[in-house]
Amino acid sequence: MPFFIITSNLMNKSLLYILSLCCVLGACSNQQDSVSKADLENEQRAKAHVLDEESAEFLVKIADGRLMGIKEGEAAKSKGTTPEIRSYGKLMVKDQNRLYTIMKTLAVHKKIQLPIAISDEKKDGLKDLLEKKGTDFDDKFIKMMRIDHERDIRLFTNALHLKDDEIRAFAVKYLPLIQEHLDQLNALGK
Repeated sequence: MPFFIITSNLMNKSLLYILSLCCVLGACSNQQDSVSKADLENEQRAKAHVLDEESAEFLVKIADGRLMGIKEGEAAKSKGTTPEIRSYGKLMVKDQNRLYTIMKTLAVHKKIQLPIAISDEKKDGLKDLLEKKGTDFDDKFIKMMRIDHERDIRLFTNALHLKDDEIRAFAVKYLPLIQEHLDQLNALGK
């Protein structure tokens, strides 16, 4: 066999191996969800003393919650069986979008990376919700929203002790809104 054919075959196999390796590595690097990527970026910035890590963790967690609240609200608008559930879904979409927009501005100012999509954990929960129909959907929606709001109240309450004055002020200002959402939800669930 001529030398150039052997060399050509080896080069093709090597090139195929390198391309395969790049695809595998590329796929692995995309395995992190948006929340994990934001956490990692913020951790690196905190080590460089660019931001307060606790404040960043708070904003990332509540951003994930806002993004999920928007998705849950959209689902309730279309799948809710009562006008009250659909109306609450509209309220979630409106208020969660507003809060997320405010958070993005605050995060840019503080050099904090926020997620742009819900975490994989929340995707699983959303998938479970979307599989429900009728009153099963309503019940699951109310249960999930209650859990979300109770978690958010704990996060916002804990944020009242953060070092960063602006992020602490954000928590002070919007904690009553989160509590109001929970109160409205509890009225629906009775």
